Amino acid sequence: MNLPPPSLSTPLASISVCPELAAIESWSTPNPKVRVYFEKSRPDAWPILPPRDQLNPQAREALAVFDKADELRAEPGYEEVLELAGLRVEVDIKDSKKQAAEKLIDKGIRLGKIPPEDRESKLARYTERSGWAKYGIERQVLSGELPGDSFLCKPLQLGSSALERLAILEALGFNEGNIKGSIVFGSKHRYDRKVQESDRFFRSTEEEQREQLKRLLDDAKTNQANEEKRKKEAARVAGIERVSGGDVERVVEWFESCAESLRQDGYVLSSMVNLESSREKAELVKGSIAELRQYFPDLRYPSGLSVLDYLSETYGADSTAAVLVGAQVVGTGKVYTLGLDWATVYRKLDSSDGRSY
Repeated sequence: MNLPPPSLSTPLASISVCPELAAIESWSTPNPKVRVYFEKSRPDAWPILPPRDQLNPQAREALAVFDKADELRAEPGYEEVLELAGLRVEVDIKDSKKQAAEKLIDKGIRLGKIPPEDRESKLARYTERSGWAKYGIERQVLSGELPGDSFLCKPLQLGSSALERLAILEALGFNEGNIKGSIVFGSKHRYDRKVQESDRFFRSTEEEQREQLKRLLDDAKTNQANEEKRKKEAARVAGIERVSGGDVERVVEWFESCAESLRQDGYVLSSMVNLESSREKAELVKGSIAELRQYFPDLRYPSGLSVLDYLSETYGADSTAAVLVGAQVVGTGKVYTLGLDWATVYRKLDSSDGRSY
């Protein structure tokens, strides 16, 4: 049986899910970060409209005029106000499309893709192709972010005529049925797309629904993993900036001089490990393995085994070691990579080792 899209007002946790469909799900999403991606993409789950006191003032007033829309439409002169609102919206969309086209053309000129002398000749064609500018106006109307030179700014000021506000919203295509969804999704365009996705989903068979949700869950896992990679890379780059202070060559020389000094003092490379949490600064710390265990509890191999626990069990807690924070330094003494989430561990040879470095 085909099921209608779930209601935006259904208070089921933080999303609205069709109960019949929830019963056929054979998997779970225990990772809360994955669940965020999954619930945003699934066509059977809709965000719940927050209480009005949590909405921005423009969204609250938009809902308020639709609460009394029938009364406002019955007022004398409504048709004239609606016609004027339509003209305002038309002019604002046209102006926004032109501005968007000018930005694209000017960018093309800066990049050398458009000859400067072709600017005016391309303006009309680019303006015609900039219909997406209307979506930005829909979003700005509900978020209160209309630019000051917008033709809609004055009649949509807080406290202005409710009749004018209703007329402008209706001229933009808003109605009682889509205003809440438009507020939830940020624009009517996004809401309309969600409705289309939901309609297609509920017209499909249960098996097709399962398959689609499984694909979306897999996509959510991939997106979340990619986001973690991006964050890690951003942290690594930021760490390099903090380590180097903008002078990478100087810092590399410092690490390599530390490695050479350790070699001359009888230390050998033990391992290069990723710290569980980034340190605040690059440093070289020497001491007994027991002392270093207190200072570096997060030095672990990928398997989870503590590096210093292993060295302690193998060579004794009183053995001497050193931790160089801020870089991976290979056996030749050269820096492989910088980052405050990296450390290179050295162990000092003693007479029982029977070999030299």
